[in-house]
Amino acid sequence: MEPKQAYKLIQKCIDGNRKSQSELYQYIYKKLFVVCLRYTSDVNEANEIFQESAIKIFVKLETYNKTGVFEAWCRRIIVNTALDYIRKRKNIFNTISETKITDTPDEDESTGFEIENIDLSAEQLLHLIQKLSPVYKTVFNLYVFENYSHKQISEALHISIGTSKSNLAKARISLQKMLTNELIKIEKHETYPY
Repeated sequence: MEPKQAYKLIQKCIDGNRKSQSELYQYIYKKLFVVCLRYTSDVNEANEIFQESAIKIFVKLETYNKTGVFEAWCRRIIVNTALDYIRKRKNIFNTISETKITDTPDEDESTGFEIENIDLSAEQLLHLIQKLSPVYKTVFNLYVFENYSHKQISEALHISIGTSKSNLAKARISLQKMLTNELIKIEKHETYPY
């Protein structure tokens, strides 16, 4: 959506135009529902996160200052809502191990596996991410998709920077194993079709 078009639509929503509110809701849903799906493997939970986020977006529409990209502004609200949802319902961050795995990479080091360089469809990648444990999934999403630093992740999740790094490394290792298994299945199927 072009910025001018978005601003007009936002203003109509603020003015209470129901048709514009429905249009904006559909636009946000189409563009950003996948963000909710990345933080949970359950579609019902993703819907809950999105609904709660949509309410916050519409309540805060007047505070949108039109200087940044509207989609990015909405995305921040959705990510924060997802984190709140996970913290309230899962209580997973109280159980995160503070122990590091050996050879935990620094922020600018590689684990030898860069998900960004793998040729997967968005659906295939989402499916693999959803298989991660809630902790790994959350840290991975924040680092890879939201571009959070380990310091920002540690502050958002109330964990140490080392724990953030460790969980990111473990998430990448888990994804690599899942991807390898998927590729082996495909290769076997292609080699031995029956």
